Amino acid sequence: MYNAFFGPLPETQKEFKINLKRDFPVLYDTKYLQNNSNIIASDIGFQMDLSSFYKAMLKYHTSEPKIEIAEGFDDYKLAALDDESVASHEAGYDAMVTGYVFFKSLGVLNMYNSLFDKTFVKRMKFYENRVNF
Repeated sequence: MYNAFFGPLPETQKEFKINLKRDFPVLYDTKYLQNNSNIIASDIGFQMDLSSFYKAMLKYHTSEPKIEIAEGFDDYKLAALDDESVASHEAGYDAMVTGYVFFKSLGVLNMYNSLFDKTFVKRMKFYENRVNF
């Protein structure tokens, strides 16, 4: 993916991190968010992969923020991931799942309502630019 959008993959992890910081100055890693939030981790446990995190967060489907799938994307339904599903093998679906767990995590942390408030940035500072490698 890096090769498709930015160029050849850097030779070292250190160089990759430098480029990542340059290209994305503010980053939130959903896995870091989940594994380093006592509220989330105590409620759903530590999930090792995005699919497991997503499945665990489905229990919050009816809570805020409400997430709806746009018309024309019926294959991207909010349900347990199915390895046989065509959508589960698409980059767009992976992006949707990532967005789902991120925004539902904000809801669980009671931070969604402050998303458009100055306090959001301050409260999210702990999670900013911390990435699990």
